[in-house]
Formats: sequence, C-alpha cells, structure tokens
Amino acid sequence: MTSKETINILRYIAEAYPHFDITEQRVAVWIEQLKAVDYEKAFAKLKKHVSQCKFPPTISEIYVQEEKSRVNRAHLEKMRKLRGEDFYERYYADFGNEVQY
Repeated sequence: MTSKETINILRYIAEAYPHFDITEQRVAVWIEQLKAVDYEKAFAKLKKHVSQCKFPPTISEIYVQEEKSRVNRAHLEKMRKLRGEDFYERYYADFGNEVQY
C-alpha cells in the first residue's frame, strides 16, 4: 500500500468515527505498518469493520496478510502430472496383474 492509500484509509476512518484524530505520528505508524498490505483488501476489510463496529479499527483489524505458499509450484505441477493418466499405465506396467483391490 502506498502512503497516499494509507492516508485515504485514515481519512475514511476519520469520517466514519468523528473522534478519530489523524496525527502526524499516527500517519507515520500506519504507513509503516500497512506498506506490505494490499490496499483493496484492507479497504474492503475496513468497510466491513465500519458497518459492524462502533469503535475505530486498529491496524491489526484491517491488516491483511498475504498467504505465502510453502509449496514449490514446479514440484507440485510435476507431481500432478505424475498422478495423471500415465501414472496408472506405468504402475500397471511395473506391477502387472499383481495389483489387487
């Protein structure tokens, strides 16, 4: 999220919650904390919060952490191909009629 987007979020909060003050320090903290967050996702979460809560959100209440996959995509694709139709053909070629269900 850019600094400008963070300020837009703070302005939205201030409009929804009249007692929410935008200070220089608050802006700096929010910019720092939200720089790795997707603006659209955080803004959607903020709008939901505003519609449900009578108090302004904290950073953690609108923070959206991107999921980082621990799966190696290339390896996963290789395994999917192995499990395809040719997997069973190779399996039967290796074991023949010994397979019983």
